[in-house]
Amino acid sequence: MAYDAATSAAIRAHRACKDQADCGGAWVVINDCQSAFARFLKQSGMGDRHSEGGWRLSLCQGPRTQSRIIYEEACRAFVEVLEQHGIKAWVFNYIN
Repeated sequence: MAYDAATSAAIRAHRACKDQADCGGAWVVINDCQSAFARFLKQSGMGDRHSEGGWRLSLCQGPRTQSRIIYEEACRAFVEVLEQHGIKAWVFNYIN
């Protein structure tokens, strides 16, 4: 399943850059809120609407850090796997 593969990729990316720090975070944003994947996330109680459109999914429940760099890398890995499954998504990041 796309979600499981994407989550595994995100965890590997997190581990690869865990020594970097930049306080903040990042989200994965699924472009189409009505897609089958977004519906799966909604039905599973994961994520919410993103203010700029799409469905927002936080990966912050997994890796325990406050590093924007780490979350952004994990989100990029997650998005890369989603794109391999035909799911359009992007990374939104923020600095605290």
